[in-house]
Amino acid sequence: MPNDTSTMLTITGTNKNIKFFIDTVKNENSNLLFNNLFPIPEYQKNNWIWYSINWGVKCDTYNVGNWVIADNIASIKYYTAWCPATDFFLKISEDFPDLKFTNVFADGGGGFVGCTKISNGMLIEKSEYHWLSKKGIMIRKIVGYFYEDENS
Repeated sequence: MPNDTSTMLTITGTNKNIKFFIDTVKNENSNLLFNNLFPIPEYQKNNWIWYSINWGVKCDTYNVGNWVIADNIASIKYYTAWCPATDFFLKISEDFPDLKFTNVFADGGGGFVGCTKISNGMLIEKSEYHWLSKKGIMIRKIVGYFYEDENS
């Protein structure tokens, strides 16, 4: 079973560009599908090596939440297997140069917590935090990897 990396994606930009991005990545079954932006060749379906090389993760998103949209900002919670989807967002951000993609993430199996900020194919910031640090706990609360009994 893969490590489940829980991520909160926040997109900033104009309302028009955010709406276009959201309309592109969602379909009737999910609010966020990587395959809608960076399609898997038919002959590579279910080939985790292709996913890993091209998206940086083992498979498409799962356990995807609902978009929360406000003025010039939108966010959604989702899961990937093994790690955050940094490689995916580096590639697709080139197609959406006016948007900034911030992912905060935690993986209980791997024991890692972090944040990436990506815009126009560039990694603007990459931060990693200790699981029990203040910032690590804050991120784990955001993505759902913090349990109240940890305080005792």
